[in-house]
Amino acid sequence: MWDEGLKAREREFVLAFCTDDTCFWNGTKAAMKVTGQDETSAAVTANRLLKKPNVKKAIKVLKAIPKRESQ
Repeated sequence: MWDEGLKAREREFVLAFCTDDTCFWNGTKAAMKVTGQDETSAAVTANRLLKKPNVKKAIKVLKAIPKRESQ
């Protein structure tokens, strides 16, 4: 499973980072959405999370799944 070994906040971050149209592939925006932090703090959080091996692995797995187009 893609989220194996992730904590709840890490899972939320990965989902926002990989799937949310408002923060797609933007770590700072994903962290702001998940944590409610200001931009500066969220940038630090995103940097920390994106370095974690389990987060990297989850992103890699989700990245490989094609995004469905709107019908």
